[in-house]
Amino acid sequence: MDETGDRLCDPHELIELVRAGNIDALDHITRRYGRRLEALGQRVCRNSADADDALQDALLMAGTKLSSYRGEGSIEAWLSRMVVNACHRMRRGR
Repeated sequence: MDETGDRLCDPHELIELVRAGNIDALDHITRRYGRRLEALGQRVCRNSADADDALQDALLMAGTKLSSYRGEGSIEAWLSRMVVNACHRMRRGR
């Protein structure tokens, strides 16, 4: 078992592990919420390629901006907002 161990089920523990630089924890967050975030991207972006790009942008940003997550809401809601914002940025860029 790796250093993330049983803590992978607790979103707050995952966040702390990502903040500490644990790439496995970020991967787990991606796998845990990826399908729902992808579906959200599909609805907002309205095209598969843009939705994939928006999801990738949001997850990359999450990895670098996780310190700004205050923990007031769910990590899924925070990531969802990032996906929606990425879709909007892509639309404005056209």
